[in-house]
Amino acid sequence: AKKRERERKNFNNGVLTHHEVFTLKKQPGVQRAAPFGGVQGQRPCRVWAAPNKGEKSMQKDRFMEMMRFSLVGGASFLLDYGLLYAFVEFCGIHYLIASGLSFTISVIFNYYLCATFVFHASGRTKAQKLLFFGSSVAGLFLNQLCMWLFVDIMGIYYMLSKIFATAIVTLWNYVMKRKALKG
Repeated sequence: AKKRERERKNFNNGVLTHHEVFTLKKQPGVQRAAPFGGVQGQRPCRVWAAPNKGEKSMQKDRFMEMMRFSLVGGASFLLDYGLLYAFVEFCGIHYLIASGLSFTISVIFNYYLCATFVFHASGRTKAQKLLFFGSSVAGLFLNQLCMWLFVDIMGIYYMLSKIFATAIVTLWNYVMKRKALKG
């Protein structure tokens, strides 16, 4: 009885959709899938299962992934920001061209770190690489649009505009790069 109670405490007891129930049935460790307020296949179903990872562990993994992404993003931003300043102030390049160059260099830097350090993606397919760089090109377009709007239309200093543009592009980058590298 104690062993059964201990096993029961280790099981994940949650309300899941029919698709999740079907997926869990295929995994080792599922004890039973019983109706909860309805017939099997209706939503919601109560499932007693011992999936590979607990919900808290998955949340912790996602949180750590987001922290690593923030760290890599911060390093990429510093590279982007520093190169923008150097290209404009020391090389005399127009801010939009300098912004495009610095963004492109930081994307290459970011790709390597995201693939190895953030998402631990190995064996990336051509489609994943294409999606990653395609999202980066869209991010470049969004970055350039923001820079133009903030500097030329609103009259904001280009270095301050870069901070605003980066804040806007960051969410886009996380969603698309995660999809590209995690699938």
